[in-house]
Amino acid sequence: MCSEATDTDAKSVSVTLADDTSSLEAQSHVEQVLSLYRSLCKQPDLRPCTSINAIFNELVGLCTQTMSKNVTEAAKKAKIKEILPGLRALCAEAECYLEFQWADIISKGANTQEAHKLLATFPYYSNYIDLTRLELAALQTVDPTPPRQIAFVGSGPLPLTSLCLLSSLNENSPKTLIQSLLSYLPSWLNPTAPERPEVSILNIDNNASALRQSEWLCMKLGKMVVYLAALVGASQPEKETLVQKVVGQMKEGALLVIRTSWGLRSLLYPDFDCTTEGILSVLDICVVVHPYGHVVNSVIVGRVKARTRAMTLAESAISV
Repeated sequence: MCSEATDTDAKSVSVTLADDTSSLEAQSHVEQVLSLYRSLCKQPDLRPCTSINAIFNELVGLCTQTMSKNVTEAAKKAKIKEILPGLRALCAEAECYLEFQWADIISKGANTQEAHKLLATFPYYSNYIDLTRLELAALQTVDPTPPRQIAFVGSGPLPLTSLCLLSSLNENSPKTLIQSLLSYLPSWLNPTAPERPEVSILNIDNNASALRQSEWLCMKLGKMVVYLAALVGASQPEKETLVQKVVGQMKEGALLVIRTSWGLRSLLYPDFDCTTEGILSVLDICVVVHPYGHVVNSVIVGRVKARTRAMTLAESAISV
C-alpha cells in the first residue's frame, strides 16, 4: 500500500523521549500509532473488511483518548511526524472506500424507511450526529437564526453531514430558548409550532472541478452558511488558498464553518491555523470548538468580512 520509502521510514522510526511519566505515556502512544501504521502499509488495499475496520477502530480510539497536554505535545514532537503525511493519506483513502461501500448499501434499501434504518447502522453515524449538533450549537452562538441555505464543500460519496443537518434543521429550528424547548416536544404537544422554511443544502465533492463549481454556486445561490470539510486541502497553504477562493464568492456577513482537528486527532485529519494574516484578512473568527470524547473534528466558525476595493481586487487575482 505505502511507497517503499515511506514504509522504511515507519520501520526506522525510533522513539527517544525522556524517562518521566508523561514521556513514557507518550512513547506508548507513539509506538501504538507506528504499529498500526505498519499494519495498514501491509494491507493489499484499504477497502472495508474485518482487519481494516479493526485497525481504524483502534487508531481512532487511540487518537480520541483524553490525555494531558504534556503527553499530547510529547507524542506530536516525536519522530511520528515523519509518517504523518502518509498516515493521513491512508486515513483519507480508507474513509473514501468506507463511504462508497455504505452509500451503495444504503441505496439498496427497498424504500425510504429501510434506507434510514441502514443509514443508522453506519459505523460512525453517532459521531456525525454529535458533530452536527456541535456545529449547529457553535453557529447559534454567532447567529441565533437557524441556517436555511447551506453549501457543503467536500461532501464525498456519502453526505452524512448534510443528512444530519437536514434532519436536525427541519425538526428543530428554534429562535428563542422557549422555542428551543418546545421544538423537542412531539407536534401534538406543541400545536402552535409555526411552519418553517425548507432547508436547502448543496453537496459538492472535493475535487478541483467541484471546488470551482462551489465558488460559482455560492455566488449564484447566495448560501449564507458554507461548510468546508476536514479533507478539503491537505496542508495549511492549500486550505488557506481554498478558504480565500470560497470566501471571495460568499456574501459579506455569511458564515464559513471549517472542520479541523486538534491534539492527536491531527494524526487523522489536517489541523488548521485560523489566525494567519491571510485568513484574518477575509474572516472574522467567531468561535473555535475542540471536542473531547468520540467526536474527531474541531469546528471553526468565521464571518465573511466586509470587502474593501483592495480586497476585491486581491480576490479577483486569486480566482484567476
